[in-house]
Amino acid sequence: GHGVLLDLSPTGAKLSTTLPLRSSDYVALNLSLPFREPSLQVVLAAVRWVQGRNFGVEFIQITHSEQSRLTAVLDTQPTPNTVP
Repeated sequence: GHGVLLDLSPTGAKLSTTLPLRSSDYVALNLSLPFREPSLQVVLAAVRWVQGRNFGVEFIQITHSEQSRLTAVLDTQPTPNTVP
């Protein structure tokens, strides 16, 4: 299925989708990030909460190289209290 990435952290993400999910589900993710190719691969993520179309996942299994890519992406993003 497809969804929209709403928030991203080193350990998980908030997404939105029309797919029916439950908080007991597990998913694999391919996250398309702006100006980043190829997409970021998460081997296994646990759905921790669902609220309407939004849901939160915790990354359970991600390769070391993909974790490094994720860290690099997050390090280049301004934090909410930072002036760009």
